[in-house]
Amino acid sequence: MQDALNRHIAAGKPIGGSSAGLAVLGEFSFSSMIDTIHSPEALVDPYGNKVTLSRDFLRIPLLAATITDTHFVKRDRLGRLLVFMARILHDGWAPAVRAIAVDENAAVLLESDGTGNVVGGPAYFLEASKPPEVCRRKTPPTFSGIGVHRAPPGTSFNVKSWKGESGDDYVLNVAGGQVKASGSEHGLY
Repeated sequence: MQDALNRHIAAGKPIGGSSAGLAVLGEFSFSSMIDTIHSPEALVDPYGNKVTLSRDFLRIPLLAATITDTHFVKRDRLGRLLVFMARILHDGWAPAVRAIAVDENAAVLLESDGTGNVVGGPAYFLEASKPPEVCRRKTPPTFSGIGVHRAPPGTSFNVKSWKGESGDDYVLNVAGGQVKASGSEHGLY
């Protein structure tokens, strides 16, 4: 199935997914090898046995160095997504990492030129270029300066330039098992 999907993508044909189908579209994905992980649990141990990541299931050039997540706000997945990003950087999988997260009934319709149109609800575009200050087993991570763009429905975001046409830009910091936002009009989400 993986080979067939990658041939489909390489031929320039469209692909999409929701829930787990969306979660495998980025270069990196939460593989859920043991079970799901919730934000509070991930934020106290970024190397817990449920924090399982994989890469290169699909090869979509526009989503290189990107992880995707779903059911984002409803299931409060921000903390776990930040831990995934911290691990990707700390473990040396990429020098910088980006994330695209959507909630239920929302989507980012991504065109080949990099333009993503947001429908159904806000989408979140996160970016980190510095590794976490602290990322080790059984220790809450310290991870700062994660940029976020919250794109409301009806707007667009370009994944090549990593810029949105309108929305809310803010910064997230993680310390002591807590996530804090600065400059946000909407809190964490």
